[in-house]
Amino acid sequence: MSLKTNFELMAEYNQWINIQFYQAAAKLPQKKLDENMGAYFDSINGTLNHILVGDILWLKRFANHPANFTSLDSLREFETPSSLNHQFYKNLEELQ
Repeated sequence: MSLKTNFELMAEYNQWINIQFYQAAAKLPQKKLDENMGAYFDSINGTLNHILVGDILWLKRFANHPANFTSLDSLREFETPSSLNHQFYKNLEELQ
């Protein structure tokens, strides 16, 4: 498998699993999504925000690569998360 194909496969998986997470979360009321479940990022909402933080941090690294990929221009101006538990959005609708 080529390196490009491998990255494409990982990106497709990332997109697929995110859809699965959000479909499952959409079945729960916001109160349940915000409830502290004793997980590392407290709530389901906190965990979903953490996944977004991870995606943004990686994409910003690619965006700031010296090759200056134009497809990632919009990410250069996106807010850099202040921590791994940074809360970009408080509710599922905004987070999606």
